[in-house]
This record gives sequence, structure tokens and C-alpha cells, in this order.
Amino acid sequence: MGTCTRHPEKEARCQCLKHNVWLCDDCLRCRDPELYCKNRSACLIWFIEKRRKRLRRAEQAATALQAPPPPGGDATDGTAGCKTDSRDCAFGNE
Repeated sequence: MGTCTRHPEKEARCQCLKHNVWLCDDCLRCRDPELYCKNRSACLIWFIEKRRKRLRRAEQAATALQAPPPPGGDATDGTAGCKTDSRDCAFGNE
């Protein structure tokens, strides 16, 4: 193992084979995620980053499910954002 390219005081746990640099946990990101890399199929950095993104999306989805309904009506009854009485609303009973 080597030391991190950006943080020489930290021990690096992964090496980017494309750029030949060592990265610590704080720097552990793919430098060129959109560009071709012949090592991508075996790249530990790429798999760690994909897992982090997947976990972040799952956390965001869980947070969105726990969010309170929008003010002014329930989104499921067709009157979301309607400021009038449901009897007068175009979406309510006529």
C-alpha cells in the first residue's frame, strides 16, 4: 500500500490503475466516470462508488416517502394545491 496522492499523511487503500495514483477513503472517487477505462470491469474504486450512489439513492427515496403531504390537499384525491372548497373545485364533486 502507498500513501494518498492528495493527502500524503494518510494511508491509501486503493490504487487507480488508469491514472496510477493511490487514494485514501476521502478521495476514493472515480476520476473519469464518463470516459473509457480498460480496468473498469475489475476496478474496486468503481464498484465502491457505484455502491455509494445506490445507497444514497435509497436514502433519498426513503426520505421522500417520509415527507409530509403537500399543503392544500392530498395528492391522491386530485385536489392537490386546490385552495377552494372541494365542492367548488373543478376536480371535486360537482
